[in-house]
Amino acid sequence: MVRTSLAFLATVITSANAYVFWPGFESIPPAYAPYTVALSSEPNGRVVCVGHLIAPSLVLTTASCLANDIQYAAVGASLVLNTTAAETIQVDRSIPHPSYDPTTRANDVAVLHLATPSAAAPVAISWDVVDASQPVTLRGWGQLVDGTKVNNALMETSASVWANTDCAFVYANVASPDAVSDSDLCAGGQSTDACVGDAGDALTIV
Repeated sequence: MVRTSLAFLATVITSANAYVFWPGFESIPPAYAPYTVALSSEPNGRVVCVGHLIAPSLVLTTASCLANDIQYAAVGASLVLNTTAAETIQVDRSIPHPSYDPTTRANDVAVLHLATPSAAAPVAISWDVVDASQPVTLRGWGQLVDGTKVNNALMETSASVWANTDCAFVYANVASPDAVSDSDLCAGGQSTDACVGDAGDALTIV
């Protein structure tokens, strides 16, 4: 079973501003992760964030992604964007976490309601405690090299969950000592990580 970890969402948007994807990522076929959603402000537009279908009419993403005026969700656009195979659905409501703090990005979680239900199979949410060193998967259309355009194919890479104390120590050197809150679940890889365009992605655990 593939499960997505809700707690990681706040971390992805932070690391998306700080890291670069390096060799180790790979493209994946559309049927492999059909619940992964490309979010944009116009039909078949540039991907501004990633989401995960958690119910036929609900997409999980980050609250910070809502600043991008998300209007459309492309379900099944896994391999290449702007494809007629994608199920593009209008977003009719955006619901951020009531305790989301845009300054600290604590509780950086949101749910998008789709105007019509998707035919794709949703991913299952795990409410289990995720331990440090747990292997996880990151997916997105983010930049492959810092400063370039977002990628045209859905990519994935592997990472591991970090203890929040270790994560806070690293972020103290690149951001601020309080960059990691109790609502975050931190993860990263030795040579690969999320980049600009991967914001909103959730960890998946098989």
